[in-house]
Amino acid sequence: MKRFFLLMVIGYGMVFAEAGQNARKMAKAIEGQKLGYLLHVPEGKAPAGGWPVLLFLHGAGERGDDLDRVKVHGPPKLIQKVDELRNAVVISPQCPQESWWIARTLMQLLREVIDGLGDAVDTNRVYVTGLSMGGYGSWDLISKYPDFFAAAAPICGGGDIGRLSINLGSKIKRSFRIEDLKEARNLPVWAFHGAKDGVVPQKESELLVAALKDAGSTRVKFTSYPGVDHNSWTRTYANPEFYKWIFAKSKRGSGRLRIFLLAGQSNMEGQAVVDLDHEKYYNGGKGILTTVMANPANAARYAHLRDAKGNWRVRDDVFVRAVIRDGQRVLRGGLSIGYTGYGDRHHFGPELQIGHRLGDRFEQPVLLIKTAWGGKSLHRDFRPPSAGEETGEYYKKMLADYHEGLKRIAEEFPELAGSEPELSGFFWFQGWNDMFDDKARAGYEQNLVHLIRDLRRDLGAPDLPVVVGELGNGGEDAGKSMKIIRAAQAAACRRPGFAGNVRFVKTASFARPAKESPNVGHGHHWFGNAESYFLIGDALGVAMVELLKAK
Repeated sequence: MKRFFLLMVIGYGMVFAEAGQNARKMAKAIEGQKLGYLLHVPEGKAPAGGWPVLLFLHGAGERGDDLDRVKVHGPPKLIQKVDELRNAVVISPQCPQESWWIARTLMQLLREVIDGLGDAVDTNRVYVTGLSMGGYGSWDLISKYPDFFAAAAPICGGGDIGRLSINLGSKIKRSFRIEDLKEARNLPVWAFHGAKDGVVPQKESELLVAALKDAGSTRVKFTSYPGVDHNSWTRTYANPEFYKWIFAKSKRGSGRLRIFLLAGQSNMEGQAVVDLDHEKYYNGGKGILTTVMANPANAARYAHLRDAKGNWRVRDDVFVRAVIRDGQRVLRGGLSIGYTGYGDRHHFGPELQIGHRLGDRFEQPVLLIKTAWGGKSLHRDFRPPSAGEETGEYYKKMLADYHEGLKRIAEEFPELAGSEPELSGFFWFQGWNDMFDDKARAGYEQNLVHLIRDLRRDLGAPDLPVVVGELGNGGEDAGKSMKIIRAAQAAACRRPGFAGNVRFVKTASFARPAKESPNVGHGHHWFGNAESYFLIGDALGVAMVELLKAK
């Protein structure tokens, strides 16, 4: 069988030696599967923007360890007959005997191939299609990883394999949840089924199409073939309109906008110093961002903060709306330094690295709405309604700022006009002021639980992922009051009802000594140390990405 060779890089494009379908094996096993697969890469130099990628999932009859069986039906059989397939990267894995398609394994396969091809592929044009068992796999993939794909075409598949009356194998794990399909409501989906299918009844496809429509999808369509039994794939893959439809889809300009709400007090506002290095007022620049980045040991970790010309990078896929000074000013634009209470380009907060982590995770744009005010307690200022007594003024302001931000997306971010906002997570970084009040310390754990529950209720997001940053200013040797708040934060996040969607993130190890920082008298602000704030934002961002992956 022919082997695949990467010959060279010419300019920005990769040139590949041989066409055909080459047998390959995954580099890493996931959930016990290390799939063999056929890989087709077009001949010659990749076009500007890269080739599209099609993942094809076969049916139960093609399982095993003989890759030639994968070419019996569908795209692997038709590559040399269909121009769109011949000019695409086509990945056709083989599922082991007695097993089933596993979404995490398939995603690992996709990432291995796409990472290996680099700029030769267009990550905005990744598609999945499959027949029968592969139709089930396609539905499962888009329910768990909807943002990865530009379109999906499941054929004679379904969702819950437990409803089938046939023996599919002994190593099958059932993980599909129909309620997760709501996450794919913005994805173009074209499902196909034979009306007389006696293996997988047509109602299985109809159920999933209905679920997408109930979630608000206007991009799903369904084709039923009257009089056709289980083999509805031959007609589908022989239809030129099918290829025109799927390969025309791109995530560029797609509708979803990921929204994240950031709240807290002055350390969420942001106190990290970027470039101020006055000997007296900023300790000669110790611990500022430019000094930290000048250390060769930090070069790789911080490289993404500057562009090719050495300027501070401004992302065009992550945006920030920061309300500062009690609403007197709104800062907005692409993610970069400067979205702090100071309103200048000399400071940053946790949002900087949070935004980079989220932007690298999602193909769709991200908007961070930051609502933070210095000197505010959870006990009084952010007091949630369910905690009793008077609801805190800043709990109300937090909600008001969030809704105002949503209302003004088209006005303040014209490039996001027409997108569909979706609240995807909440970050909480606070605690200093509660240290100094006996009732505030004693009630912090329960107040934080109320905050999470009330915010989810008031924003209509009952399972909203929440990340809580530890009050870590004092480092590992913090005083008694600070340790009480830390313990309360951790305990609140461990509540049984929060398992899997609330994460406590330790930050004490990110504290740096005053003598190595620019603001030597500001221990309540992490001494303004840029490394501290960068690492805090990074840890919070990583935690949110992990929560969203688990979700």
